[in-house]
Amino acid sequence: MDFSLREVRYFVACARTGSFTAAAQELYVSQAAVSRTIASLERTAQRQLLRRVPSGCVLTEAGEQLLGAAQQLLTEAAAFEAELRGDSRSLRVAYAWAALGKRTVQLQRSWAAAHPGIILELQRVNSPRTALAEGTCEVMIARGSSASEGLHAVQVGIEPRIATFAADDPEWRRRRSLYMREIAQRTVAIDPLVGTTDATLWPQGAGPQKFVRTYDVDSWLDLIGSGQAVGTTAQATAFHHQRHGIRYLPITDGPQIPVYLCWQRSRSPLGLQELIEQVRTSYGYRPEDRTGTPGGVPG
Repeated sequence: MDFSLREVRYFVACARTGSFTAAAQELYVSQAAVSRTIASLERTAQRQLLRRVPSGCVLTEAGEQLLGAAQQLLTEAAAFEAELRGDSRSLRVAYAWAALGKRTVQLQRSWAAAHPGIILELQRVNSPRTALAEGTCEVMIARGSSASEGLHAVQVGIEPRIATFAADDPEWRRRRSLYMREIAQRTVAIDPLVGTTDATLWPQGAGPQKFVRTYDVDSWLDLIGSGQAVGTTAQATAFHHQRHGIRYLPITDGPQIPVYLCWQRSRSPLGLQELIEQVRTSYGYRPEDRTGTPGGVPG
């Protein structure tokens, strides 16, 4: 059969997200490109692998049979690529918006001193879940409380939630802190794929009347900097994304954000336990401090 890894990658993304549209957003391509690529793979397979439904798409019986092998193929291809690059002794950690904030550099230094035989490689990617599924990373940093189906997750820290808004905001520019009820009075920018903000942060009926969707941290900051929306995010975002015209403030009653390390259930990455211990130490986190539901979404 003549097929490409790209076709397999698109197939796995559609199966995981349950939507051609969501897969396109995750892969940063057009929906038409996803449709054409899936059609090409189905012609090669000579059978339908995904069936469109009103809510998106579902696997056919043939698609269910192929999904496991497709995921394994992507993992093996990534491992082969790592061997070609000569970095098979690396531990690759993906994140979407922010790594570990002010703790990031210290972690890298302490890791290099304690584990000279394993390179700790931090990667900012648009979709850490995709990177895990394709095997281009072994671990992802996740924040939030929604479940990550098929992944193993361990909480390693807790971060304050902070507000983000345009520095020249006429109401908030002189403030030193904010409340969730004040944020609810504004248009709030969210990233539905990898964000940590949604209506569930407020009591029922007390949340913002309008949300605006964005799909990466740069477009999120652009929207906020223009004064069209405000946002909430983890403290680490402020460390990694200082920008002229953007201000970050503590939220006095903001729900804290649990931080997780996640990995595929089918494999335990090299150096994983040591990484968990070092990240927990950097946060001063103990398992008995656990908050939220293991899994998380990056952001």
